Amino acid sequence: MEYTIYNESLVKYMLRDPISGLYYHFGAFSGTVGLNIAQADRFDTIKEAEDARRFACEQDKKLKDLQIRKVKIIDIGEVNE
Repeated sequence: MEYTIYNESLVKYMLRDPISGLYYHFGAFSGTVGLNIAQADRFDTIKEAEDARRFACEQDKKLKDLQIRKVKIIDIGEVNE
């Protein structure tokens, strides 16, 4: 079955490490790579994601290769019991 996204607000951006395939989350004092997609930070615009990637790289040069990934959040309806 195929779904079509009509609402752009359902699109978020996340930072992902291309080597490990894990996602990035900003902690209280530093960021960490190694979280699954449910725990990672989501950004509303690609500009916010670019700014976050730039900040992460300034904090730790090893994070310079973080990718910006587009994530679609889909609500496929209510479950009737």
